[in-house]
Amino acid sequence: MTDCERTAHYFDGELSPSDEQAALDHLASCPTCQAELGDWVVIETALSRPARRVAVPRSRRRRWPLLVGAIAVAAAAAVAALVITRRDGGVPAAPTIALAETRPIEVRLSAPAFDRHRPYRVDRGGAAHELIALDALAELERIGDRAGLAAAHVLGGDLVRAQAALDAAPPSPARDGDRAAIALLAGDAVAALRASDAAIAGDPALAPAHWNRALALSALDLPLVAAAEFDLVAARGEPGWREEAGARAAALRAPIAERAKDLAAYTAMATAMVAGTGPVVTVEQVRRHPGPARRDLYDALAVAGSAADAAALGPVAAELDRIAGNDRAQRMVAASARWNFTVRARFVARYRALLDGQLDGAASAALVAELARGGADTADMLVDVLLQVAPTATGVATLRAHVAADDAWLGTQIARRDAQVKTASGDLFAAEQALIAADAACRDPAWAMACGGLDLDLGLLYLKLRRLDEASARLRSARARFEAAGAPAHADYVMVQLVNLERLRDRGALAAAYLEEMRLRSPDRCDVLRYVDESLAAIAIEAGDIATARAHLPAPGRCGEPPEAALVVFASVLARLGDPADRARAAAAVTATRAAGGSLAAIADIAEGRLRIDDDPGAGAAQIRAGLGALARGGDAPATAAEIRAWGYASLIGDAARRADWARALALFGEELGRPVPAGCVVAAASDEPDV
Repeated sequence: MTDCERTAHYFDGELSPSDEQAALDHLASCPTCQAELGDWVVIETALSRPARRVAVPRSRRRRWPLLVGAIAVAAAAAVAALVITRRDGGVPAAPTIALAETRPIEVRLSAPAFDRHRPYRVDRGGAAHELIALDALAELERIGDRAGLAAAHVLGGDLVRAQAALDAAPPSPARDGDRAAIALLAGDAVAALRASDAAIAGDPALAPAHWNRALALSALDLPLVAAAEFDLVAARGEPGWREEAGARAAALRAPIAERAKDLAAYTAMATAMVAGTGPVVTVEQVRRHPGPARRDLYDALAVAGSAADAAALGPVAAELDRIAGNDRAQRMVAASARWNFTVRARFVARYRALLDGQLDGAASAALVAELARGGADTADMLVDVLLQVAPTATGVATLRAHVAADDAWLGTQIARRDAQVKTASGDLFAAEQALIAADAACRDPAWAMACGGLDLDLGLLYLKLRRLDEASARLRSARARFEAAGAPAHADYVMVQLVNLERLRDRGALAAAYLEEMRLRSPDRCDVLRYVDESLAAIAIEAGDIATARAHLPAPGRCGEPPEAALVVFASVLARLGDPADRARAAAAVTATRAAGGSLAAIADIAEGRLRIDDDPGAGAAQIRAGLGALARGGDAPATAAEIRAWGYASLIGDAARRADWARALALFGEELGRPVPAGCVVAAASDEPDV
């Protein structure tokens, strides 16, 4: 077979790997074969068929360059030209690639020939490809420029061959940065973030990796973190890239800033409306924030002092009904004309106190009982109060008795509370079914706020059950629905749960990105910043990065509040490493926690006992025991009580195991689980790493 005969067989995909390489070497220097091969590709294009891709083993497919050189002539698409220079002695040098004036893809590639800045533009209806001449691909393959070959394939839209070229290249930060680019083009932003993080860890100055990381963060709906990453690129001052990075950062920040400004204006006006100190929110504000506006309408009606005050809410009700396609809100306002406002006045002060979080459980229960005796004059207030106090089975039954079966908005609220009652009783399956049944009403976008709540509850339930893919789908849906309802604060709260999700998935980098987004969105909220730092410390501890954990673990008195349980746990974990500063911080956290009293004092006992148990096993174990007992008796146990209890038992079990007291360790297992220890062979495992 002659060299030129190989060209025809190459086009048909009939060559062995060794013959393919020989054909590529010949094509790089034979204009006649290049022209013939280009003609064949043009014929394929004219017949409206793609260049032939014969099914061959992956080991062969990865060696093929993209057969698109001549298509550019037929389709008038952008095409890269090849200029081959020769060194002294006739040895070919690296090819020079002349690219189009604009680029069809957002990503950056590490090969210098392909990283010159060109404005990003994809013509409407055009493909996001830049067709690379066959001779350019052949020459890049022949000289072994894997980064350049991968970049050429990426521009040509052949991500499989691009990945194959990178797989054949030696490991390097640049290769990781290019893998991030390929992952982005393939639609896998999580893989792109992972690859760009690896690239930056290896070479913090690698600009294409920072660029691709910014794109990945933007695709993950983390605009402020993405903007900060673009800032890093802009600061490098690369011509073209600097200006585009700055423009992209500004475009990412602008909607968030406008959203915050708009929400602040609405919240201030709605708060004044409910307090009776300001005008009714505008129709335009209701249109932008329909979810919160419905809740605020209910509150404003509950505290209205007269029929005239209630009637003034008519425009709000009318706009909500226009959005919902019914007249329920307007009928509720109309019904207020029949209320006895003298009777209602007895409850307004306590209702406002409930809204402000100033009623304890006993006072709330008394309010519910009195409202129930008020009959029709206070029925709406009873419903509103039951939606805000701790849920009970009796409360759910009362709600169902007072709410029309076809009231979709209130129906979702009842379903959520019913599910909370079932979850508290341990019947998670019944809770799931209650939420899913109510979800049927969520086809109507008018109920985005309520349905976002259903999604959030299902996401939390699935997190508890470790059904992580389902949790992810529900949490992301909740975030989108809250945004659609004009409730961005609720949407931002979902990020807290997404952090928990990604930690359970062992994707600490993505969890950290969510935390950084939270920090940037709430730079003045101490409670948010404290949570962010505690969580970053936890992620660092899980990764074995002690220096980062120490840097992020907040001081015990931060925000003027008692330490969170997580802070006490993580401080004691670090203290056991023996560093005096770590032990001093843990001691301060324990002291501040014990001073707060209640269940926090029990947590302090467990933490301090864990610190003592290595040097004084008897005293340490006794203190942990005391803390576990107090935690079991406490009526104000924190949400993390179950995790704290497990941590305390794990410390006792670990101590028994270190002393090879296996019978004691098994007895503790049984005690924690509330089951007798089996008489036969038993395998048990415990970890004293925190899970809070």
